[in-house]
Amino acid sequence: MKVLAVGIVCVFFCAISFAAESDTTPPEVSSISIIPTTVDLSSGAKDVLITVVANDDISGITSKVLRLRSPTNAPLSYFLSDNQDGTYSTTVTLTEFSSSGIWQIDLVRINDSAGNQADLTDSDLVAKGLQNSFVVVNPNSDTTPPEVSSINITPSTVDLSSGPKDV
Repeated sequence: MKVLAVGIVCVFFCAISFAAESDTTPPEVSSISIIPTTVDLSSGAKDVLITVVANDDISGITSKVLRLRSPTNAPLSYFLSDNQDGTYSTTVTLTEFSSSGIWQIDLVRINDSAGNQADLTDSDLVAKGLQNSFVVVNPNSDTTPPEVSSINITPSTVDLSSGPKDV
């Protein structure tokens, strides 16, 4: 009798575990905070802390990436660390040469264990009322891109008639 009862219980619980709900919903971002919102670099480098609060309904969050755009339109990507309570953060270090102006979060990408992905662009963040920018004040900002003044290739000609050559 004991063997039969164990078998019935196992069949019952196994059926329940196979009937579990599948995860088809991407993670949801509920808030973003940026501290400080104005950064004065006149006395040197400073850090900006960006925190994202997100959750997933079933399988759990696996990867979190945030992309910033500087005022010169340079993209900068950061992985968000897991604070173990549904908050994910990164520290952005701005140097004494960082560009003055508005720095904008233009993408938040959160993935869950089931392969669902939430991509929030800057317009999505604005539509959801989420904080997505901070201001940098820097009298020493370097906004001039490097300029190529010349390119030299030596040797200028290579004779390959006798086989390959290293250049």
